[in-house]
Amino acid sequence: MTAGVNAPSAQPLTRAQLEIRERHQRKLRSNKQTTSYRKKNKR
Repeated sequence: MTAGVNAPSAQPLTRAQLEIRERHQRKLRSNKQTTSYRKKNKR
């Protein structure tokens, strides 16, 4: 996990913020996967 790298040590992110960020990243990843999956199926 790169949470420690992204957040400055002076202001550590709260668990809620980390969860929101993780959810957002997962959503982006799943969106990319589904779009590429659909393109393959169209062939």
